[in-house]
Amino acid sequence: MTPRAKLCIANGLMLAGLAPFALGACWVVAVLSYALFAGYVFALVVAGGGALWSRAVARRDGAPRSLAAAAIRTLVAVALLPPFIWYLGVTLHIL
Repeated sequence: MTPRAKLCIANGLMLAGLAPFALGACWVVAVLSYALFAGYVFALVVAGGGALWSRAVARRDGAPRSLAAAAIRTLVAVALLPPFIWYLGVTLHIL
Protein backbone atom coordinates (compact mmCIF):
# COMPACT_ATOMS: atom_id res chain seq x y z
CA MET A 1 0.00 0.00 0.00
CA THR A 2 1.42 3.36 -1.02
CA PRO A 3 1.82 6.23 1.43
CA ARG A 4 -0.74 8.21 -0.60
CA ALA A 5 -3.35 5.46 -0.19
CA LYS A 6 -2.61 5.25 3.54
CA LEU A 7 -3.06 9.00 3.81
CA CYS A 8 -6.38 8.85 1.92
CA ILE A 9 -7.64 6.12 4.24
CA ALA A 10 -6.49 8.07 7.31
CA ASN A 11 -8.24 11.20 6.02
CA GLY A 12 -11.42 9.21 5.41
CA LEU A 13 -11.27 7.74 8.92
CA MET A 14 -10.79 11.19 10.43
CA LEU A 15 -13.77 12.57 8.50
CA ALA A 16 -15.90 9.55 9.38
CA GLY A 17 -14.97 9.98 13.04
CA LEU A 18 -15.85 13.67 13.02
CA ALA A 19 -19.14 13.29 11.12
CA PRO A 20 -21.27 12.36 14.16
CA PHE A 21 -19.67 15.15 16.14
CA ALA A 22 -20.34 17.66 13.36
CA LEU A 23 -23.94 16.48 13.02
CA GLY A 24 -24.40 16.80 16.78
CA ALA A 25 -22.93 20.30 16.75
CA CYS A 26 -25.26 21.29 13.89
CA TRP A 27 -28.21 19.89 15.84
CA VAL A 28 -27.23 21.89 18.94
CA VAL A 29 -26.89 25.08 16.88
CA ALA A 30 -30.26 24.46 15.23
CA VAL A 31 -31.98 23.88 18.57
CA LEU A 32 -30.36 26.93 20.13
CA SER A 33 -31.22 29.16 17.18
CA TYR A 34 -34.83 27.98 17.34
CA ALA A 35 -34.89 28.57 21.09
CA LEU A 36 -33.43 32.05 20.61
CA PHE A 37 -35.99 32.84 17.93
CA ALA A 38 -38.87 31.52 20.05
CA GLY A 39 -37.58 33.55 23.00
CA TYR A 40 -37.34 36.63 20.81
CA VAL A 41 -40.90 36.20 19.55
CA PHE A 42 -42.13 35.83 23.13
CA ALA A 43 -40.19 38.95 24.18
CA LEU A 44 -41.49 40.85 21.17
CA VAL A 45 -45.10 40.01 22.00
CA VAL A 46 -44.92 40.46 25.77
CA ALA A 47 -42.37 43.26 26.23
CA GLY A 48 -43.33 45.05 23.01
CA GLY A 49 -47.01 44.89 23.90
CA GLY A 50 -46.26 46.12 27.41
CA ALA A 51 -44.22 49.02 26.06
CA LEU A 52 -46.97 50.04 23.63
CA TRP A 53 -49.58 49.79 26.39
CA SER A 54 -47.39 51.80 28.78
CA ARG A 55 -46.96 54.52 26.19
CA ALA A 56 -50.70 54.60 25.42
CA VAL A 57 -51.59 54.86 29.12
CA ALA A 58 -49.05 57.63 29.68
CA ARG A 59 -50.33 59.62 26.70
CA ARG A 60 -54.05 59.06 27.21
CA ASP A 61 -54.31 59.49 30.97
CA GLY A 62 -51.74 62.21 31.30
CA ALA A 63 -50.06 60.17 33.98
CA PRO A 64 -47.25 61.86 35.83
CA ARG A 65 -43.96 61.39 34.07
CA SER A 66 -42.16 58.34 35.29
CA LEU A 67 -38.48 58.17 34.47
CA ALA A 68 -38.45 54.46 35.22
CA ALA A 69 -41.26 53.72 32.76
CA ALA A 70 -39.59 55.82 30.07
CA ALA A 71 -36.26 54.10 30.70
CA ILE A 72 -37.85 50.65 30.50
CA ARG A 73 -39.68 51.55 27.27
CA THR A 74 -36.39 52.79 25.80
CA LEU A 75 -34.62 49.61 26.93
CA VAL A 76 -37.32 47.46 25.31
CA ALA A 77 -37.00 49.40 22.05
CA VAL A 78 -33.20 49.18 22.07
CA ALA A 79 -33.30 45.45 22.83
CA LEU A 80 -36.04 44.44 20.38
CA LEU A 81 -35.65 46.69 17.34
CA PRO A 82 -32.23 45.53 16.05
CA PRO A 83 -33.19 41.81 15.92
CA PHE A 84 -36.53 42.76 14.36
CA ILE A 85 -34.78 44.75 11.65
CA TRP A 86 -32.30 41.90 11.11
CA TYR A 87 -35.07 39.27 10.81
CA LEU A 88 -36.97 41.57 8.47
CA GLY A 89 -33.86 42.02 6.32
CA VAL A 90 -33.26 38.27 6.18
CA THR A 91 -36.89 37.67 5.27
CA LEU A 92 -36.86 40.28 2.52
CA HIS A 93 -33.53 38.98 1.20
CA ILE A 94 -34.97 35.46 0.94
CA LEU A 95 -38.04 36.67 -0.91
